[in-house]
Amino acid sequence: MNNNYWLIQNKTNIPYYLNMLIDEYFFYLAKKNILTSPVLRLYTWSTPSITIGYHQKISDFDINSLLNDDIKLIRRPTGGRAVFHFNDITYSIIIPQMQYSRGDYYKIINIALYLGLKNLGIKTEFEDKGLSPKERKNLPKTCFSSSNKWELKRNNKKIAGSAQNVYRNTLLQQGSIPITQDHTKIFKYLNENEEKKRKLENFYQKHTSYILENIKTPIPEKQILNSLENSFKEVFKIENIVYFSENDIF
Repeated sequence: MNNNYWLIQNKTNIPYYLNMLIDEYFFYLAKKNILTSPVLRLYTWSTPSITIGYHQKISDFDINSLLNDDIKLIRRPTGGRAVFHFNDITYSIIIPQMQYSRGDYYKIINIALYLGLKNLGIKTEFEDKGLSPKERKNLPKTCFSSSNKWELKRNNKKIAGSAQNVYRNTLLQQGSIPITQDHTKIFKYLNENEEKKRKLENFYQKHTSYILENIKTPIPEKQILNSLENSFKEVFKIENIVYFSENDIF
């Protein structure tokens, strides 16, 4: 998996309006065979935001609540369910010329996430089967409500969620790892009655984990980003790197 060079962004506090735009920009270039180098982005968000899956309905959310709390709602170019982004680590990876199946890349990327967390002293395990379409049907419209095979768990609770988009031989995978329990705030903004939202939030708190759970000493965001960058370099055998920022693009 060693290409000539990789484009890498490792940065905190990126404005909400740029995050999906950068991924879509590189994904478009890769689909058109203009970009041939893989892209890895590891970042945090400057403001609380919710991303929804490519096919998800905006009507799933209470727009007035989002506006009142100044929570941004952005559509992702990948599938999957909604994710609350704040105090989380978000990653994306674009492979312009896939050498393996999308399932294999899902496994390989989660191995990189596993090693990055392990090097921070956070022990996780892999989901061994995931849920069937029938089991997913009645789950909440949020990413951390269900698991796919190879996704990471911590103490049998989901800690990382990911989604893909594949166009011919080009892969885009995006994902999130909560640092704190802020990801459970997403239910406040669902277009559901209050009782159901409380039940869904309780479900999340029991079945999802986060990086700082049961950790006494906080881990700085940049340390987490750097650990994940090093693990991706190891797994993908990355040697030649061009670092970039959003200012290099727009």
